[in-house]
Amino acid sequence: MIKVVTDSETGTEDFLPPGKENIFMKKITSKSLRFCLLSLLVLALAMTATACSKKSEETSAPAQSPEDDTFQPDEETTQDSTEETAEETPEAEPAHDAAVASQLESMAAVYDGIARAMYQPDISKDGVAYVPSDSSFFWLAVYFTANNSNEASEEGTFELPAADVQAYAAACFGSSQSLPDIPQDVKYVSHNAEDDTYTFQASDNGDMSASITKAYKNADGTYTATVELKTSEGVLATYEMTLKDNTAEGAPFQYSVTSSEVI
Repeated sequence: MIKVVTDSETGTEDFLPPGKENIFMKKITSKSLRFCLLSLLVLALAMTATACSKKSEETSAPAQSPEDDTFQPDEETTQDSTEETAEETPEAEPAHDAAVASQLESMAAVYDGIARAMYQPDISKDGVAYVPSDSSFFWLAVYFTANNSNEASEEGTFELPAADVQAYAAACFGSSQSLPDIPQDVKYVSHNAEDDTYTFQASDNGDMSASITKAYKNADGTYTATVELKTSEGVLATYEMTLKDNTAEGAPFQYSVTSSEVI
């Protein structure tokens, strides 16, 4: 019996005589095996080519660094930080101006009187504060300033009209103000109501004196002076005083002290 067999590769039909089926099947099997091997080889080559292409792209692509997790301040934050730093940075202090110091020497009676009034070791090792509203401090500063500017009589006193005392007060405190009442415990100055004069006791200054060691003019027109109060044994205290021009008509002093503090 003749059998019809279709070739799976070519699609052709073969007529096999009896007994030839096995030979044909072996032929088909051999061809199929070659076809499968060829397909696998093509697939392997394709996969290899794809892998090489991908590796080439990774190699040629520029390296990308991972995102930096470190905090990066924005522009506004950086600007604010810079402004804060600028605010915290102190400005350089102006240099000593010998000419200004020479001009302020005319205020020696005043800054000496204020330094003495502030230096009160019996009250405090740091002295007392410059407080014009404190009547005790007010009269003590005026008292020393007046003593630095006047000669005492044989009785050890000197008398001044109220206008002169007000001029001393304006030089010590930077303003024209009415003279406060004298505290009851203050014995070195007294007020004579009948003729509106003030009597001062003479002061024994000893070898204590005040001098300017540094001075300069500020941008606002005021002056800064470093004043040392000392004796022959050394410096007792150092003060930084601020002064301004005294524009009062007929004022005995060209400048007025407006502040003073221990440094």
